[in-house]
Amino acid sequence: MVPRRRSLWKIDWGVGCVRRLVAGLLILLLALSLGACGEKTFSGPLRLAVELSLDAEERAFVVGGDTNVPEGAKLMVIVQRVQAPFLVVGMADAVVAKGRYETRLPYAEDALVPGLYQALVSLTPLEQNEDVLAVIGAEGEHIPELGVEDGEIVEQDQPVKLVYLHGWAMIEVE
Repeated sequence: MVPRRRSLWKIDWGVGCVRRLVAGLLILLLALSLGACGEKTFSGPLRLAVELSLDAEERAFVVGGDTNVPEGAKLMVIVQRVQAPFLVVGMADAVVAKGRYETRLPYAEDALVPGLYQALVSLTPLEQNEDVLAVIGAEGEHIPELGVEDGEIVEQDQPVKLVYLHGWAMIEVE
């Protein structure tokens, strides 16, 4: 009796099929991982809550709040007297970390007079990292598309066209 020969073609095709399947899965996993590492998606609307308080012990205005702007975003914080809006009491940057930001603006004891004070917090496209710019745009052009839940959109045409997110809070000092 002659032994039955197995077809090499069938064996190669079987191994080849498994190889193609494994190669296809690897390519799919690579494509998915590259997609996950690529541009991050962000859905609006944007929130920029502003809380203003006074720490009398440290002689500082405390400005902070919850936000959903991208991690690492740099916010510009200004405290001013409402009765003298061009007189800035303090100005500082705050960086978003874990959905929150906070900064302290010290004041001289004799500089604090009774009255109404307001904190203005702005997210502008200036001096932002690439991750933040990918969400809001190089000129802030994506901010209106995302919408705003807490805060307001401000458009500026001079000296350059910018769109930014703006929030505020007030406190009375007696």
